[in-house]
Amino acid sequence: MKTIVLYSLQTIKQIIVNIFSLIVAFFLILLLFGVILGGLVESLQNEGKFQQVIEKDKLDFQFVSGDKHSDKKLLLLPIEGIILGSTNESELALHFLQSGITYGYAIKDILKKVAKNKAIKGVLLQFQTPGGTIFGSMAIYEGIKYYQKQTQQPVYAYVEGLSASGGMMAMAGADKIYADYGSMIGSIGVLGPMIKYYKHPTALNEGIFTGGVTTTEGIEQYSITAGFGKDLGNPFRQPSERELNNLQQGIDQEYQNFVNHIAKNRGINQDLIINTLGAQIFSNQQAQDYGLIDGTFNREQSIAALVKAAKLDDDYQLVRVATKDSDLLMEFFSSWYLSSNNTTTQQQTFQQVCQQLHFPLVYYGNIHTVCK
Repeated sequence: MKTIVLYSLQTIKQIIVNIFSLIVAFFLILLLFGVILGGLVESLQNEGKFQQVIEKDKLDFQFVSGDKHSDKKLLLLPIEGIILGSTNESELALHFLQSGITYGYAIKDILKKVAKNKAIKGVLLQFQTPGGTIFGSMAIYEGIKYYQKQTQQPVYAYVEGLSASGGMMAMAGADKIYADYGSMIGSIGVLGPMIKYYKHPTALNEGIFTGGVTTTEGIEQYSITAGFGKDLGNPFRQPSERELNNLQQGIDQEYQNFVNHIAKNRGINQDLIINTLGAQIFSNQQAQDYGLIDGTFNREQSIAALVKAAKLDDDYQLVRVATKDSDLLMEFFSSWYLSSNNTTTQQQTFQQVCQQLHFPLVYYGNIHTVCK
């Protein structure tokens, strides 16, 4: 009897060990699969083997709404997140899989190619952005003007929540600007570089888990440079009045360019922009009263307005830029990988943004909170 009990206990123990081993093996396989997939995605990005969203001669489109059989198309083009300038070709397709960044020159390239497509009868730019770089925002604007000049077709902007600073700069070229209910528009201003200065520092802590200036030990800082103002931004010396004046002049020039840009494209008096609007952000009715937008429309109403301007009645289909069907599976796995590594993706997004801090920015909000 005792032998049977011991045998039974050993059997149960072995079963438990086997089950535990299977569970561990299962999770190890999942982990290995994630690592392999991540490496595959990264490799394909680096080698540029993703199907390019923007090809040399044409674009592929995906149906959104309307009459799927119509040969007349309206293009829906999202401007989402922070606006940067450009990226390398291997990352271009991935841009459409990740949120948080719009590359202005990619949008410009799309609009230039769409201008050659006779089936496209108009463009609706959907804005959800706090702005970003001047050159990225102006690239979108230039793409809008190029499309209008080449096709004589309407370009409408639709704001879904927020279009500020660089967003305002970019969409100013649209024939009409509509904003959905409860949106915020404006922020006509320019951010210059932030300069830190540590007064009377005594120690610099660069530990693994903490960092910053402390007051426990003495500290010496040496900067070997040539050329006046080359080490501007060194936090251990104050910027000179001459250096600050030079920076301010540059920012003032960019601000005046921004004011001129909005005044010209939206028909608003420059004095009103400088003395009344400033760099403030406004609700729908305020923005309409000042001439920043043309009215409060939801998404469907904005599309309907574009349809009317393009004289299409109900004979149209709304489309967006899409990749080829052969890459849909890879896109699915890429999207899964990015979403499962959301923290890393956000850090990469912020890293790209923070690299722009030495440029003047047309951005709404305190960008330095994510760029410490």
